[in-house]
Amino acid sequence: MNPNDRIREQILQYFYDRNAAATSRTGRRGSGVKISDVKRELKERHGLKQPQVMSNLTSSSTTGGSRRSRSHQPISRVRRLDSLLSPSAARI
Repeated sequence: MNPNDRIREQILQYFYDRNAAATSRTGRRGSGVKISDVKRELKERHGLKQPQVMSNLTSSSTTGGSRRSRSHQPISRVRRLDSLLSPSAARI
């Protein structure tokens, strides 16, 4: 197993959970998020550093992300990572 697989799964699970709890695409409870907020929240939750998040976000968005969640159920409702970022966030 690639050591980055665990990090990618944590990132995908973060977006999956965020999307599942969203009440809209934008706004306080929306699914859209700035990259800076993603980095901050993943550092708080999993202790990930900025380079770890950025390199794995880039890798996940170029490969289409993982097809399975941490619980090994297909993630069919999660959009590509770049579509979950808010319009004001820098594109990868």
